[in-house]
Amino acid sequence: MPETPKNDFLPFGIETGANVLKPDDYEGLAARQKGFVSGVAKSEELNTVWRQASVITATFAQYIADRTGKDVLDDGDMAALLQLTKEALNAVQSISAGDKTHQPDAEGNVKLGTAADADIVTSMTDTTAGRVPVVGWEGLGGYALQTTDAELQSPDRLPTRFFIQGGGDADKRFGHFGSGVHIEYGTNGDGVEFSANMFVRADGNIIVEWLQVNADGSVNLQKQQMLYGPLNPPTAADIRAVAVSSVFAKADTDLADASALPANTVSFCYSDAAFSPGYEATILDVGGLGDGSGYRVQYAASYADGGKRLKFRTLNGDNGYWGSWTNVITNYGGDVDHLSNASYYHINPAAWPGVGAFANQYADPTAPFTIPFGRVTPKGISQYLPIIKALSATEEYGYGAAVSFGILRTGNADFGSAVIHIIGDNGNGAVFGFNADGTFNAPNAIIAGGGVYDTPGVRVYSSNNPPPTYPSQFRTGARTKVGNLHAVGDWSAQVPQGAVNIASLTEGDDRITSMYYAYPQYLINGNWVNFA
Repeated sequence: MPETPKNDFLPFGIETGANVLKPDDYEGLAARQKGFVSGVAKSEELNTVWRQASVITATFAQYIADRTGKDVLDDGDMAALLQLTKEALNAVQSISAGDKTHQPDAEGNVKLGTAADADIVTSMTDTTAGRVPVVGWEGLGGYALQTTDAELQSPDRLPTRFFIQGGGDADKRFGHFGSGVHIEYGTNGDGVEFSANMFVRADGNIIVEWLQVNADGSVNLQKQQMLYGPLNPPTAADIRAVAVSSVFAKADTDLADASALPANTVSFCYSDAAFSPGYEATILDVGGLGDGSGYRVQYAASYADGGKRLKFRTLNGDNGYWGSWTNVITNYGGDVDHLSNASYYHINPAAWPGVGAFANQYADPTAPFTIPFGRVTPKGISQYLPIIKALSATEEYGYGAAVSFGILRTGNADFGSAVIHIIGDNGNGAVFGFNADGTFNAPNAIIAGGGVYDTPGVRVYSSNNPPPTYPSQFRTGARTKVGNLHAVGDWSAQVPQGAVNIASLTEGDDRITSMYYAYPQYLINGNWVNFA
């Protein structure tokens, strides 16, 4: 590794806090103009003079050493130091011009080659080949050039330049005065000239343009756009987005119809506006197809209750008509025309609406499934109002049937009946009714496996439980005599159990010698039966 050349010319007083004057103080020092006179010499003043002289000397000496690679010695040899200085100045890097390399001569001058003999441009728009440009040529390094619309659209290949336009009749291509850059691209084989422009208008907006001009000056292709930015923010339609809008629909205003709210925006609608959702709402309006204004959907979330209600409607782009508002069921409930294809119905068992006493069921019109009061059946006309209905059939056999539970109103002054109804696809059916007084009506036999009871413990008579049979006639049966009691000597004879003593015969001593008895009988089921 080569040694670093030596520099004997060293700076003086360069450490931080050196005893020297501040630059402002030195600038105002009287001795700096007149020199020091007799008297006391102040060290900081002399140190400042020595430092300034030594620093610039050391710096230049170090430049000589770096350029020549030789030692710069403090040996008093001025001729040697001058020679080193010339060598340092001559060691300038080559300046190329085409295939020629130019070096400074012994005097330090750099030859310009052919540029020294070439003419400079005669104007700021002179495009003669081989001429040397000057400051301001085509707007370079100076003022931009005034350029007309016709020049920018010329088929004669306007050179690349910095230009300005004043916004007048002849120079209003970009709609405002300002400055820009024209970049010449070239010409194709058909003579079509290609160029690009970027223009900064005085209002701060930037316009870019790609231009293709035919040989006759007509435009072959033009693509021009203003760049988006804070001064030219894109609209929602520009970027297919939804805009937040301050627009609102309200009766007796310029915008009194919700149908006139702008497309692809979030707006507000008062309930009194025409075709409002029926409540104050934030409306999200989104569109599709084309520019998004023909086929649209409006979603309306309620405002006063914190969004517990939600509706939507659509605009038919084919005929321009808005549909009616449709309710969306939320976890807060809502109105719906019907539910289709639901797998099952499930409620929160902890709530169980309508729970309570029987006596409260009319006053409390709630239940897991409720049809509220509101329909009145016509007087004098019987109507059946089904509440729940299901239809089914058997595979291959058919036998379709509808079973329902509902209310039968007779049209008379009564409370109606709770009804279970079944009807087959052949039209045959049956009605089982429960009246408000507890009466049950069945059109045919009631089959009960465990018996039918009219009150607890009292079973209704049937073929399996016939009523008891009672006798229809009574009589005394044939008489039977028990005689010769005195001869038998059995004075303890008695009438058989169940029989009735009819007569007794005695002798003079009052002893019974014979008696007659008979059994009481009753007629039942055509047979006379003795009382046991």
